[in-house]
Amino acid sequence: MREWLVEVVRRIKEIGMAVENSTVLIIVNNWGIEETELTRPLRDLKAAGAKVTLAATTLDPCETVPVSYTHLTLPTTSR
Repeated sequence: MREWLVEVVRRIKEIGMAVENSTVLIIVNNWGIEETELTRPLRDLKAAGAKVTLAATTLDPCETVPVSYTHLTLPTTSR
């Protein structure tokens, strides 16, 4: 997920800034964005009471890619 966006949402929650009734614009590319990079900030901001508008670079539908956790496997030790 985009660290800067996660950090903004985290700080808003942490310091208790009033997000309720705020207007937020999220701008994304239409391709290659991880699903959670889009859905988590969108969900969190809406849950905090913000009016969120999602905009993309073209009128085409946004194509998200699923998150792969295969790179997070634990190393094995040789015996």
